[in-house]
Amino acid sequence: TIAELSFRSAVRSVRLRRDLLVAVVSHKVYVYGFRNLTLLDSIETPHNPKGLCCLSSGPDRAVLVCPGMQQGRALVIVYPPGFGDSQAPVARERTSIVAAHESPLAALATDYSGALLATASEKGTIVRVYDTAGGSRRQELRRGADRAEIH
Repeated sequence: TIAELSFRSAVRSVRLRRDLLVAVVSHKVYVYGFRNLTLLDSIETPHNPKGLCCLSSGPDRAVLVCPGMQQGRALVIVYPPGFGDSQAPVARERTSIVAAHESPLAALATDYSGALLATASEKGTIVRVYDTAGGSRRQELRRGADRAEIH
């Protein structure tokens, strides 16, 4: 074993990029520097049984998205370049909330750079694409009127 992280509750999902490791538990998201597993940030979330979270994978600044505290909202956190290589916690570059849906979120995904965010709600009828810099809606894709489970 090279390293081990232990949590008091079950890990719902894990995200990786070259400099960060993100662990999602039921009500919290933990952000660690990948090289030395230093805890760099933690984010309170609402109950998150699916472990919803996404992390940009591009080489520049890291963009992390998780459910916001209000239903249907996505919390967008932008970390400065080199954030994962720091030895101690560094301030976030920007934090914003995207009012994505009226019903609870079911899926989140960012593009390579973290500039775009795609969301789906538990209704499963609409996928929306947002600009993470300003939170504006770029596109809305409707797949029908019948409910569907989006993974």
